[in-house]
Order: sequence, then structure tokens, then C-alpha cells
Amino acid sequence: MKSRPVPLVVSVAQEGDETAGRILDEVARNLASIVETVLDKIGELPVYPIGASSSRRPRERFREPLSSSWPGAVVTDTVTPEPLDSVFLIAREGLS
Repeated sequence: MKSRPVPLVVSVAQEGDETAGRILDEVARNLASIVETVLDKIGELPVYPIGASSSRRPRERFREPLSSSWPGAVVTDTVTPEPLDSVFLIAREGLS
């Protein structure tokens, strides 16, 4: 079976590995920076983390740096565990 690096790092961090935790913190800061850039350009929208970033602790790691520059940013729980399913459901909600 092929190992997937992001879920592996998340799993190891949840077991208390400090290095894995620092990696996730750095990834969260980088992701928040990308989202901040998008929000600066198009305005405030709800943010739906998907994939490995949507599990509880990674989502908190992401929410913290984002809220420091966008205090009103709404980080919404992912609709489903499957990223594409979430995207389609979110799009459908927006069209309703």
C-alpha cells in the first residue's frame, strides 16, 4: 500500500510528535496566507477546509493564523469527508 504523506504527518502529530506538529503548523500558516491573499482580492467568503486540513486539529491550526489577519473569517466545517463531494454540495448550497 502506498503511504500518503499528509495523513501520515497528521496521524503522527496527533500521537504527540513535536516535529510533525511543527510541520502542520507551518503548512497551516502557508495555507492561511494563500486564503488571505484570495480574500484580499475578492472579499470575505466562507472558507471550507477539505482533505487532510479538515480534520479537527489541523483545522484549528489553520483557523488561528487566518483569524489574526481576517478576524471575521468564517471557517466552516467540511460538509463531507470526501473533498469533491464537499465541493459539489457547497456549490449546490450556493445556487439554492
